[in-house]
Amino acid sequence: MALKPLIQSSLRQDYRITHPYHRLRLWLEGLRSKDKIVIYQMSKVGSTTIWKSLESLNLDIPIYHVHTLRHEQISRAIERDKANFPKLRFMYPETIHSEYLRSQLDQKNIMHPWSVITLVRDPVAKILSSFFQNLEREFLLGLDYRKKIKVEGDTKVLPEVIERFYQEKVDNSRRKHPFEWFNFELKDNLDFDIFAAPSIAGSNYYIYNTKLARILLLKLESLNDSYQSAFQEFLGLQNANLVQANVGLQKRYKSLYKSFLRNVDLPVDYLDEIYQTELVRHFYSESEIEQFYQRWTRS
Repeated sequence: MALKPLIQSSLRQDYRITHPYHRLRLWLEGLRSKDKIVIYQMSKVGSTTIWKSLESLNLDIPIYHVHTLRHEQISRAIERDKANFPKLRFMYPETIHSEYLRSQLDQKNIMHPWSVITLVRDPVAKILSSFFQNLEREFLLGLDYRKKIKVEGDTKVLPEVIERFYQEKVDNSRRKHPFEWFNFELKDNLDFDIFAAPSIAGSNYYIYNTKLARILLLKLESLNDSYQSAFQEFLGLQNANLVQANVGLQKRYKSLYKSFLRNVDLPVDYLDEIYQTELVRHFYSESEIEQFYQRWTRS
């Protein structure tokens, strides 16, 4: 048997081989290049599109994609991947990337500032997209709404899904604002307080220079208009193209997702709690926020 198929087969069969293999692979990759492009952002803000777009350019720079660099979150993700490995037969790349980059921070092994790309998105759209991503993950683990949809149809299942969304996201007193991510992650791990920096309300992107990283902040809503000029200024890339990836409307629940977006009518007091904060006003202008309100209310 050829070596490559043998390795690939082993990686799908045994977590005790898969995990060390990927750790070694990233360590060797890091030795070959001082530069790093780190796509570091909260989930469901279009980061996979950025990741796949940069990978398609075949740059001679390692590219990492992570949602967290917090010790406890990484440990939890590793345990989750280990527990789910017998069913899924893979580890999420974000978990391996987070573990490797966290070790670089712990060892104070950053000789050259990272090139960090982070994104923001309408926080309610982000919350909705994260909710449906969880449904996708449940599907992989054997919990499938599609069986019920096939028997009862979207219109019967939709109220159940909307009720679940309200319980988990609207009426949940323990929920945190999505943009707290910048304090838990960028501030705590890269020593950069984005809310102490200039507001980008009314702008499409901004570049910050810090001790540990150069940071490019993009808005998902204006990404199509800004990415080429942003990539050229930040990375020196010209005529880069976006490769659309991980789009919610292309997934298993796309029909249910579309119905949800058409029918959900969120309470104004809930929207106020999300939008009437300095966390949001730091990134979005009054006119942008008003458009968000109009999207999620029917009255």
